[in-house]
Amino acid sequence: MKTHKLIKLISILTLSALTIAPASAITTAEKREIYNKHKGAVFGVKGTLKITATVQGKIRTQEAKIWSNATCIADKILVAAYESISPNVGGNNPNVQVSKSIEQLKIITAKGTEFDAKLILHDEDLGLAFIAIDPKTKNIKSWKNQIVNTTKDITLQHLDETINISRYASHLNHHSAATLGTVSAIITKPRRLYQILSASMSAPSFNHAGEFVGITVTQTPTTKEKQAIPPVTIPAKYINKLLKLAKTKQKQLK
Repeated sequence: MKTHKLIKLISILTLSALTIAPASAITTAEKREIYNKHKGAVFGVKGTLKITATVQGKIRTQEAKIWSNATCIADKILVAAYESISPNVGGNNPNVQVSKSIEQLKIITAKGTEFDAKLILHDEDLGLAFIAIDPKTKNIKSWKNQIVNTTKDITLQHLDETINISRYASHLNHHSAATLGTVSAIITKPRRLYQILSASMSAPSFNHAGEFVGITVTQTPTTKEKQAIPPVTIPAKYINKLLKLAKTKQKQLK
């Protein structure tokens, strides 16, 4: 090959290499496609939290409305952040005894359709709540699953980007929302957790391949001496490990 032809070929290959985007980068249109594909798996959760507090022998009761998000992970089973539907209201004060109950729990679709639901399992260590559609709900036949796959253990690195999906309450007509998150921290002990900036509480995150990463939760310190724990994303594999038990609890509903 003549020298000038070789130089020309090298120049073309060099320019081509410079214009190729990194393999991990995807376009805005591709991110939007992931959002549109999975937004139907994200539901609203509402209910009433009844709180009874005993302070110096005096009993006080209060009710609070709750709203959160939940992701469909199996037939009529959804996962949410436990703190988002049953927040810590005692402040770990040993002088205050608090009991809570969640009532009138409902799952809300994008169209605002409500389905009666039950809290069937919660794990305080992971901060997860598993919710099942009540088999007695009158409109059970109109329920439609859109299930995300929890079986894949997705590994993220610092500065990786995620697509996060959430759903608004009735004041914004139950529309879904999308944000781009960035992995800012990776916790390795006692288990792998991610801190993803802009990830909404109790809402799912997906990677650039459209795979379910997990949901974001808050975890309350057990004693006053511990510092506040920032929101973290629980990887899908930990959710999946509890799914079998959640299905067993679901079968016990009558």
